[in-house]
Amino acid sequence: MSKPDRHLSKELLTGCPACGSKEISAEVSSRDFESDTGEYRVERCRQCHMRFTNPRPAMDANFALYRDRDSADYVRSGGIAQRLRALTI
Repeated sequence: MSKPDRHLSKELLTGCPACGSKEISAEVSSRDFESDTGEYRVERCRQCHMRFTNPRPAMDANFALYRDRDSADYVRSGGIAQRLRALTI
């Protein structure tokens, strides 16, 4: 699997992406060893309690992150496996 560019475009969130509250706090911080694209935090909204990655990859970076991915949570085929997964979800 090829790794995406280390300088992947990211967006730093200043509020909760679900409710918009600015009351957020970091719960854990770690380097992304799989993609080697930097350090990320999991933050928690104190209003709605949603947890989210911050910074998050920008929309234009998604292809680079997932283009070579092959795992149980990311199925490429449009065949029966994909249809069964969609039904289950």
